Amino acid sequence: MSKGYWIIAVALGLGIYANHLTAQSTAENQPRQEESTTDANQEREEQGGETEDLTAALEGIEAAIRDLIAEEDKIAAEAQQNREQRDLEAQEDMAIWAERMFYATAATVALTLVALYAIIRTLHHTRRAADYTEGMLVEAKATTVAAVTNVEIAQTTSTNQLRPWLAFRGFNNMHLQDTQNNGSQEPIGIGFQPILENFGQSPAIIESNYTNFRLVKPSEPTPSFIADLQIDRGVFGPHVNVNLPTQSIFGDEYEKVMSGELHFVLYSKVVYSGPLSAGINSETESTVRISRNGTSEDGYPNFNKRPDGPQNTLT
Repeated sequence: MSKGYWIIAVALGLGIYANHLTAQSTAENQPRQEESTTDANQEREEQGGETEDLTAALEGIEAAIRDLIAEEDKIAAEAQQNREQRDLEAQEDMAIWAERMFYATAATVALTLVALYAIIRTLHHTRRAADYTEGMLVEAKATTVAAVTNVEIAQTTSTNQLRPWLAFRGFNNMHLQDTQNNGSQEPIGIGFQPILENFGQSPAIIESNYTNFRLVKPSEPTPSFIADLQIDRGVFGPHVNVNLPTQSIFGDEYEKVMSGELHFVLYSKVVYSGPLSAGINSETESTVRISRNGTSEDGYPNFNKRPDGPQNTLT
């Protein structure tokens, strides 16, 4: 309980006590009414003086109570004003805090946006670097492939320049004759011998070869041959001729070839290698169509020759 309430309680107590005294004094004075008039008047004056003193005291107490109430109201008003001031200050502090939080949030958002932009730029540059690296790898791979290709071409070129090359050069005509009783020579047949030449820069090492022929009519296409290769090894240096087995005809076949009724198809195939071949063999295959051209030289007939058919290869 506050101090003001204690004062009010004390004043009320004093007022009640004063009323009690007044009532007691009145009760004591009633039996004495029979006293003399002088005594009665004197008594009334004394009682009046006491009444006036109590009234003044009560009025002072009442004034004090009013002052206390006014002071209490003033204190309550000041407290209410203080509370309102504190509330206002608290609201202002909250507003300032909210403003600062707004700016802090805005700064955080701005920093986040800047960080996102930096991340995006980093990813962009990383992607560009990856693309550039990939392009460099592709270019390096292409360069490597080109270098390997150039090396292979150089090796192939070098090998081709240094390797042996066997190619068909021509054939020898071998006129077969029979000596008669009178000493004259009578032609009875003819043979054709294929001739190859090593046009390369290194020796040719022949592993096997095959030679054969067929007779066909002029209107017939050049036939194909199945090579039954026979092992016949030999070494032939650069620009050296290789004479293959001779293929001969006699009698009626000879007469038909000489008359132009039939063509002589000469086929040959040779498998060979070189010192730098590293076990890889090469092949030369030729198919030549031979026909009589109707002329003679030194008493011997001349022939036309031309490569014909798909079996004219050089590897």
